[in-house]
Amino acid sequence: MPRIVAHFELQAPLGHGTLGELHRARDLEVGRTAALRLLAPSIADNERARLDVLHAAQRVAAIEHPSIAAVYASGHGPDGTFIASEFVPGQQLSAMVHGTPLHPKRALDLAAQLADGLAVAQEHGVVHGALSSASVIVTPKGTAKLLDVGLVPWTRAGSAAPRDDVFGIGALLFEMLVGRPFKHGWPAELRVPELLVDVRPVLQQLVAPRPGEAFDSMATVAAVLRDVALVVAARTAAPATAASPAAVRGGWPGRPVLVGLVVLLVLATLAWAFVRGRLI
Repeated sequence: MPRIVAHFELQAPLGHGTLGELHRARDLEVGRTAALRLLAPSIADNERARLDVLHAAQRVAAIEHPSIAAVYASGHGPDGTFIASEFVPGQQLSAMVHGTPLHPKRALDLAAQLADGLAVAQEHGVVHGALSSASVIVTPKGTAKLLDVGLVPWTRAGSAAPRDDVFGIGALLFEMLVGRPFKHGWPAELRVPELLVDVRPVLQQLVAPRPGEAFDSMATVAAVLRDVALVVAARTAAPATAASPAAVRGGWPGRPVLVGLVVLLVLATLAWAFVRGRLI
């Protein structure tokens, strides 16, 4: 007989982590597939830890964003302590980038998506606090989804702060660009040849010892990442073999000028973010 937890029928194990066992399950009330997390005994049997995690799950349930896995339900009973979330098909980011760097523009796009989701979470007073490539799923449509948002910090000593997520985005971006995890060797780690010169300045600020000084919000991080993606797209586009008629007539500034303008835009955005962070 299949195991039933609340109104969820467990179908297949998906893995095990800090929070406990993860199962693919069927929501018997609405007929949808869900990811059911059975909290580990170290959490479920500790009343304070259990209440902290369940309260965190309730806060996350109020967040709606395409880059955050939705929380459907949570509870505690004779069948166990559980958190039911959106089942996200796709590939773990850790498997996608294992030894294989992503195209810089693709990496920046995924990082910006995640920053967008974290910006909305922070508006609800929620930080992820434990960002890693294993906590991100990239769906078949190319959407980056964060798992276990706001839940893992409650199982560890101390509390997470927004600046932890700023650093986490930087570490994820490094991993996507280089193909291996960031080793906290700042700033020497940023001198690896795989990093494009256009990416280094923003990455250096994201993984700095005090990243919160450069970025006043996760929304600013997302905006800067998209600006850098424009620079990368302009630089990596195939160069024209001959000047276009518009360029000859003076109607088009040409690729070098376009790249220069975008670079200036990114530098201005970084400078504004740094100054505003200093003033707040």
